[in-house]
Amino acid sequence: MKKMLCDLKNELITKYKYSDDLAENIALIAESVIDGYGEHYENVILEAIMSCKFKIKEPNERNIASFRNREGYYSSVPVLSKDGDNIIVNAQKEIILPNTFNSDNPAYMGVLTSRILELVSSSLNEFSINGNELVQRQGLMTTTYSISDNLELTKTKEIGRGLNEGINSYETLNLMRSEYDTSFEPMGSDYTRIIAGSLIDGVELKELLTDALMTKDTGELENIIVEHTGKSLNEFLSMIDGLTNLEMKMSSTIGDRKEVLDSIEQEYNSIAPLISSLSAGLVLGSDENVPRKVA
Repeated sequence: MKKMLCDLKNELITKYKYSDDLAENIALIAESVIDGYGEHYENVILEAIMSCKFKIKEPNERNIASFRNREGYYSSVPVLSKDGDNIIVNAQKEIILPNTFNSDNPAYMGVLTSRILELVSSSLNEFSINGNELVQRQGLMTTTYSISDNLELTKTKEIGRGLNEGINSYETLNLMRSEYDTSFEPMGSDYTRIIAGSLIDGVELKELLTDALMTKDTGELENIIVEHTGKSLNEFLSMIDGLTNLEMKMSSTIGDRKEVLDSIEQEYNSIAPLISSLSAGLVLGSDENVPRKVA
C-alpha cells in the first residue's frame, strides 16, 4: 500500500503539477477510501482520482455560491456529441477546493475527503441514455435530463440526494475521526447523517450500500427496502430527500427557526420507524444504533 501511495502521489504531481502537500493528502485519503470500500475497488478509486483535476480557487475568483467557497464542490458536467445516430457522453470532472484551503486544518481535510467520496461514487456507470433522456448517477442520487435536438440538456428530475449526502457525511466523519481528528464534526445535515449511520452500522448494510453506491445496481437494496418497510426504494429515498431539503432550509433560515425544526423532527420521526423495521426484519445484531423518534 505504501508503494501505491507513493506512486499515486508522484503520478498526480507529474500529471497535474500539484504541490507536494496536496498530492500527498489526496493519496492518503485514497488509501483510507480503499480500506473502507474494499481492495476490489482499488483500481476504480485510483482511476477516478487520476481522471479528475483538483483545483484550489484563486482568492479573487468569483464564487458561484457562498457555500461553495466554504465547502468547495465536485463537478461532473456531461458533454454530448453525435457519432452518426448515436449520442456520445463525455464528462468534464473537477474538484474545486476553497481558496482558504489548509491541510493543517481538519475542517479542510474533511472538505477534501467529502469531495473525493463524491468523485469515487460517480466513477462507475455514471451516464446512460434512454431515448431523449440522459440519466446521471452519483452514488444513490439519480438526475434525469431531457435532451433537445441540438443536444442541450434540461434537468427534469432528481432523487436520492438526501441519502447520498448523508452517507457521504457519515463516511467523512468516520474517516476523519480515525485518521486525523477524533473530535471532527462535519457541517450540516445532522438528521440525515444519523439516518445514514443507522443504515450503515445500526442495520449493518454497509457492504450493500457501498456496492450500490459504486456499481449503481440497487436491485438487492430495493428488495430489502420493499420487504421490510413496505416502501419502494424511490419512496424511501424521497422521504430522506424531504428531510435533507428541510435541513438545508434550516441552515439558511434567519431568525426564529422553530417552525422549520418542528418540520424536520416530524419528517425524521416518519423515517425512524422504517429503519427500525429494517433492523427487526433483517435480525442483524443489536438495534442500539437504530434511530429513535424525537420527542
